[in-house]
Amino acid sequence: MFRKLFFIIIILFVFPTLCSAETASLKVSSFVSQTGGNFFNASVLSDDDAATGWVVNAENKGTGQWLQFSFSQAVVVDSIIFRNGIDLDSKLNQVSRVKGIDVSFGGVHRQSLTLKNIFQKQKIEAVKCIADSLEFTINSVYSDGKSGKAGVSEVLVEYHFPTAEEKVALVVSKKPKKEIPHLSAKQKELLAAKMVKLEKERILLGEMKTFFDKFYSAFVTINEDYPHMFVEAEFLRESSYFESFRSMLKKRGVLKKYQEAVVSTSGLRFNIRTKTVNEVELWVKGYYTVIFDLKDNKVTENSLYILKKEYGEWKVKSKFEY
Repeated sequence: MFRKLFFIIIILFVFPTLCSAETASLKVSSFVSQTGGNFFNASVLSDDDAATGWVVNAENKGTGQWLQFSFSQAVVVDSIIFRNGIDLDSKLNQVSRVKGIDVSFGGVHRQSLTLKNIFQKQKIEAVKCIADSLEFTINSVYSDGKSGKAGVSEVLVEYHFPTAEEKVALVVSKKPKKEIPHLSAKQKELLAAKMVKLEKERILLGEMKTFFDKFYSAFVTINEDYPHMFVEAEFLRESSYFESFRSMLKKRGVLKKYQEAVVSTSGLRFNIRTKTVNEVELWVKGYYTVIFDLKDNKVTENSLYILKKEYGEWKVKSKFEY
């Protein structure tokens, strides 16, 4: 087991100048002098005197007041010992105890503490990490509404210098892990059902995109597959329209031009309106691009398709243009 060191500050600190010790230094955001002087005696945090300590004005419940230790080299903080409040004989000058503290380890790891409203020493286990500074920021105090001050009489930091193994293990964990919320059995069931639904929709949209890539390409290039992409009830009618249109293009001498065109559907957006196992209502909006003679021609689309699955394949049942 590593030898543990108790950090004790033994020299005076003049705010806001940084006070240096052999292994650490200290600074505070502000303080209320207990001696009438304009300096903060850092040794009061480790002198085992319950009547002295770090005292601040408790305006806004002490929020934002901070105390920072800076180490001369990186350390692993094991625990922090607090003695909460200041034990004064005079009831006319009472000091409230600190309740909530946010702890920052080198600005990387963070830990939220709630100190007990007692005067006995409290030992808090610290987040295991490597840090070169330790900052405590007050976010709330225990107050009866009468005292205008808050404070702690002792703050002792127990730490050791990191070993080679710790440097490897702890450097990897530079960011605090996110807490995974606890889910009830019912919540897990609902979440699983939602994930299954989203995955099915993702797969279905993938099928729709593949279908319409082929559908619009067959339509523009006058491919014989086009009539077969409709349901049986519409096949004969679509085949008739298809043959008439192809004959017209052939007579005009432009059929080959259409057949050599390149079609891109990257500009189309697909949105499922309703769906069952074998039928889908799908909005198709945006544009598809037809490229021939090295020229791009964008064709706008705003249609509601109804697709039906026949013999295991999607077919167009109807189309409504808007």
